[in-house]
Amino acid sequence: MERNTYIDYFRIANTYTVVLGYLGFDIDKEWSASAMGCLISKSIDLENPYVVLEMIKEVVGRESILVIGAGPSIYNRSLLERLIEASDHVICANGSCRVLLEDQDLSKDLSGLVISVTDLDGGLKTLRGILDLGGYAFIHVHGDNIGLAYSAIELMKKYRDKIVITVQTIPPCDRVMIIPGFTDGDRAISLAHSMKPRSIDYIGLDFRKDVSSHYTKPNLKRGLHELSPVKKLKLRMARFVLETLLPSKDIKIY
Repeated sequence: MERNTYIDYFRIANTYTVVLGYLGFDIDKEWSASAMGCLISKSIDLENPYVVLEMIKEVVGRESILVIGAGPSIYNRSLLERLIEASDHVICANGSCRVLLEDQDLSKDLSGLVISVTDLDGGLKTLRGILDLGGYAFIHVHGDNIGLAYSAIELMKKYRDKIVITVQTIPPCDRVMIIPGFTDGDRAISLAHSMKPRSIDYIGLDFRKDVSSHYTKPNLKRGLHELSPVKKLKLRMARFVLETLLPSKDIKIY
């Protein structure tokens, strides 16, 4: 599989430079995190990310995908159940994967692959649960979560053929990759589109809301939670990234 079949690295890099500058993030710190992602991947001998991606695409391609985020619409139980029943595969963003693990009525309707897209702040327990189900994980390493990445090394070793490390800059090695997006939610959307499925549905990806569900963090009580000013900016940037990198896609957000 050609690495550039769905990713234009330099276009993404230019977009990220704008985003990182807008948010005041340190690009050198992000580059160091990308190098650390390479080191982790090589040291524990993770499967080549493009091989993993191709294996997933062979299963998922031309079938239907549901992308789940942790926005407030995830509480629409009837819609969520209907979308899961109608979808062949699920890509869930970070802590939103918990809804599949905690609700047996939902999980029993899972017939295909479940893929977690996470920067690990949704908790290792959730990630482990998805991997135990036979799922895959795209683990994002960035400047603010190096410690979390280290804490997941043993889990990554156990599932080394089902883990892909993603980074925020042009990859400094061939053992990590970049998925377009600035949050777990928009990365999940980009990943779904890269699979060229028959159809994609979405729930919990409420980029224009100022609140989110308790699935965003493992220690929150059930209910809606006000987003921090930084998180609101990140969601604004997530919309910018999607509109810039997927301008031709008619993305319907529930």
